[in-house]
Amino acid sequence: MHKWFQIPVLVGIILFILQPANLFVVPAQTNANEPKYSLPDIKTEFVEGAKLSAAEINQVVSLAKQCGIPDVEYVRTFHYLPAGGSGISVTSQERKVGRSVSYDCVMVNRTGWGYPITAERKKKVGAFWVTEPYLSTTHLREFVIVKKAIRLAIGKDVDVALADRVIPLITARKVHCKDDWTRREFESLDVSQPENILKSPIGEGYEVYLPGMKILEFKEEKGQVIVIGIASYVI
Repeated sequence: MHKWFQIPVLVGIILFILQPANLFVVPAQTNANEPKYSLPDIKTEFVEGAKLSAAEINQVVSLAKQCGIPDVEYVRTFHYLPAGGSGISVTSQERKVGRSVSYDCVMVNRTGWGYPITAERKKKVGAFWVTEPYLSTTHLREFVIVKKAIRLAIGKDVDVALADRVIPLITARKVHCKDDWTRREFESLDVSQPENILKSPIGEGYEVYLPGMKILEFKEEKGQVIVIGIASYVI
């Protein structure tokens, strides 16, 4: 089950959060005007106030296939926070090669769910529509940290080989800190389950997102991880 979303930095960002919902399979319905897909093979998860009928799921799947996902696995709804309104995410089946995992996602809007209709919408099926870019791809890397398997999201322009070098050092706390304050802050962090690694938008360093809405800022020098800052982010 996909639970990974790429997180850019940070001020003024609007993220969506999937709220707890019952996972269920929707039986197929017939509609003579639309292509038919095997809905029992598609998992769904809906938040309160943003549920889809089987016929609507069929429309969403049709739209996602037009956008480049031939193998839809999940259809979920979510609320945009804090802006309000609801949306739909459609994700593909996972592709796995060794410790690398990837999947595709299409973000679908629905008329009447609070997201403004824009002139840029390019594809539409019924009340559902998408804007460019139609498709995004999430790249994950698997690690075993303290005998626990985790998945780390790999950001754009981050080399997997770099992640393989630095993540074990960070989670083992085998790092160097630029000053005493940074060292104290680092020691207070939960580094057991890093969530993603991104290229820093400023300078040549990198950022690792950690539990507790913390960001570890670092650079790599001669095989060593140098912690240059600790920050927090808000939703």
